Amino acid sequence: MNHLLSEIKRRPLILGTIILTLAGLLSRLIGFFLRIYTAHLFTEEEIGIFQLIAPLLALSFVLTGAGLQTAVSSFAASHFARDDKAGAFSSLLSALFMGIGISALVTFLMYHFSEEIALHFLSEPRCAPCIRFIALSVPFCCIHSLVNGFCYSMKKSAFPAFSQLLEQILRFFVIAFVASLCLKRNATFNISLCALGILVAEAAACIVSIGYLHLYLQKNKITLPSFSRILAGCPDLFRFVWPLTLSRIVVQFLLSAEAALIPAGLCHFGYPKEEALALYGILTGMALPFLLFPTAITGSLSVLLLPSISEAHAKNNTKKIRELTVRVIYAATLLGIFCSIFFYVPGKYLAAFLFHNEIAGQYTSSLSFLCPFLYLSACLGSIINGLGKTKITFLIQTFILLFKLLFVLFVIPRFGMNGYFTGLLSAQLLLCLLYLLALRKYLYYSSSVK
Repeated sequence: MNHLLSEIKRRPLILGTIILTLAGLLSRLIGFFLRIYTAHLFTEEEIGIFQLIAPLLALSFVLTGAGLQTAVSSFAASHFARDDKAGAFSSLLSALFMGIGISALVTFLMYHFSEEIALHFLSEPRCAPCIRFIALSVPFCCIHSLVNGFCYSMKKSAFPAFSQLLEQILRFFVIAFVASLCLKRNATFNISLCALGILVAEAAACIVSIGYLHLYLQKNKITLPSFSRILAGCPDLFRFVWPLTLSRIVVQFLLSAEAALIPAGLCHFGYPKEEALALYGILTGMALPFLLFPTAITGSLSVLLLPSISEAHAKNNTKKIRELTVRVIYAATLLGIFCSIFFYVPGKYLAAFLFHNEIAGQYTSSLSFLCPFLYLSACLGSIINGLGKTKITFLIQTFILLFKLLFVLFVIPRFGMNGYFTGLLSAQLLLCLLYLLALRKYLYYSSSVK
């Protein structure tokens, strides 16, 4: 046992993955109970309305933090590989300078045009109050995510794990507290309460992140770099970030279009608008989150893979990259097969029991075959980004989303939700194949590899 513990401590990728996975599992458990709670608190139609803003929330994060978080993780890891702590911290400050500026603009536009976005983009005016809460959370989310990226570059996952748990707990507490207060006083409340929970949780995580940075500076006795050095780091960050951010913007726009078109396609299939929204809410608010519960493991691995791959790539250590790639493929595939078996039969009845909804159970069973491809594609995409090949992920992801959109436009109106399931499975299979093709250099053994 002592030998096993010492071996885990000696391998920061394994230790970090374990810490993040445990935190992720606990966080998802809290989130899962929150979904059950909200499923009883709100109607299926209201949950469907809230799920319509999920792509918009993701788009705001992509614009302000997602690409920059990846850049910080990669650039700072390269500095740490050269034992340059000051350079690593300067990379973070450059990213914060860019991210906060973009966040302020995104917040203003989303808040000011919330009614227009809800009506013309999401085709649902009742989304407007949720959009305003989400808009206010954008700067907090940006700062929090960039500090997490800095921690990942050091292969230290304790703080991101803690902040992730804090965020989820506060979100649950705010929703439960306000809802119980309203119920006691016979006051009305609506689904925008869920967006308020996100705002409060992100603000708290941001405050804690700033405190962590202050302690890091004191502990390592790092002096703040000059403003000119912070500005000097922006061009390199921008060159790394723009293809990744553009990729994710296109991805989120396509996902947002998909979110708006799925209920419309179900209406063309024959469902009334209220029932189409309810089915969309069951799919995205119950079945898919239940299916994605095990991604706490692959998600943690993906996050920590990127700096490890970046560090090995900076040292031109092709052998290590190959070993990590092959191990990840085996681990993600085995986990996916196991989860597929579980979700196909017992998961079906468990989802129906937990959400008190038979359709949620049926959708879980139908989507179970996605698991191996979902888990594997997340890890492979992280490896490609760690190698600095962000343009490749952009092209592949854009192609896959356009492929899915064809199913949404032409298959759902004819075959209903079964057509969407077929499109999802086909797209994920194709995504994995294209990612493996992009990594073919690291999938065979050569004695000449360093």
